[in-house]
Amino acid sequence: MASRCGQGDDLSAPHLTPTGGRPILRSMSNPGPKTPSVSDAEAQPERPADPWLSVVVPVYRRAGEVHLLLRSLPDAGLRPLEVEIILVDDASGDGTAAAMRAAARDLGLGNVRVIEMKQNGGPARARNLGAQEARGRLLFFTDSDCVFEAGSLKNLAAAFARSGVRALSGYCSSTPANFGFFAEYKALMEWSWLPRGNQHTFFPGRHSAIERKLFLEIGGFDTTYRGADIEDYEVGYRIRKATTIHFDPTILVRHHHPGFRKQAILYFRRARMWTRLFMKRGGKFDNTATTASGGVSRALGVIVLLSLGAPVATPWIWPFPVLLLGLYLGLSRRFFGLCLKRKGVLFAARALAAHLTLSCFITAGATLGMAEGGLERTALATKKM
Repeated sequence: MASRCGQGDDLSAPHLTPTGGRPILRSMSNPGPKTPSVSDAEAQPERPADPWLSVVVPVYRRAGEVHLLLRSLPDAGLRPLEVEIILVDDASGDGTAAAMRAAARDLGLGNVRVIEMKQNGGPARARNLGAQEARGRLLFFTDSDCVFEAGSLKNLAAAFARSGVRALSGYCSSTPANFGFFAEYKALMEWSWLPRGNQHTFFPGRHSAIERKLFLEIGGFDTTYRGADIEDYEVGYRIRKATTIHFDPTILVRHHHPGFRKQAILYFRRARMWTRLFMKRGGKFDNTATTASGGVSRALGVIVLLSLGAPVATPWIWPFPVLLLGLYLGLSRRFFGLCLKRKGVLFAARALAAHLTLSCFITAGATLGMAEGGLERTALATKKM
């Protein structure tokens, strides 16, 4: 049976606080069933009434993609009694909730619950509401435009069976869930950011898991971020104050990547927001995506583009842009190496053009964020005087 809740409800009572950083849960008598070990899964004769894992998915007008997500569930490696799927319809207003219920019925999935929000509140608020309604001891967050890779949830169970794991992140597959050059480009780009260690410095909303009790105690996602912004970075920084975010590359989802225009706008907005948060945190980089070398590479990409026209007016200066391009390719060699190895020279050349162009949007957003962050610092210093 679906439950209804939304932005118009009293979210602060009795135990939900919608702003990140403050506890959502004030009292919880039942932390949920114990995580089963993979080796003992078949030997257990009885299962607890509640699942041990709740998969929380914020949804806004993506019924078609959600159908693909649900279809991938049986191959993810857990039995229905072990997992529940909570689909939070963020006031889509287009029949998304009814379509999701119909998809669950058609696929024979009795472990799917649909929660309808009365007012649109953004993915952060939708995830928090899903976490509040969840019955599992563990929460796994993914997006409505993702699909599970085979065995991913079984690998998740194995990861949490290890001692001391309270939060972890998986990753996006190098194979996208949709087709086309830009989707393949974006999937390979993200794969080139694969963390080299066994920890993650933030908490990606597409493929991350955490103990429900811990998530509610740290306050959940910050709902002041209304879009698909940097709420996963911000909550990850708070999670890391309480525990390590482990990284497991065997927990994979495939993502429907947006087109170039939408991605460029998203990068501009996220770069702006992340830079402001970066300055507030004292200039700390991450170990994937928003790294120091990545920032230098993006800024250098803009300089490379600006320098390409210089030899036309001044022929003798041609070694300068060539040198800059070589340096740029060197900083991004992991990505372009993947492009060459998997897709060939023509794909790599197109990827270079896309990479340079996106660098302009990212650098512009970061520059604006830096200016805004500087103004915030100045205003704060003036206020203290």
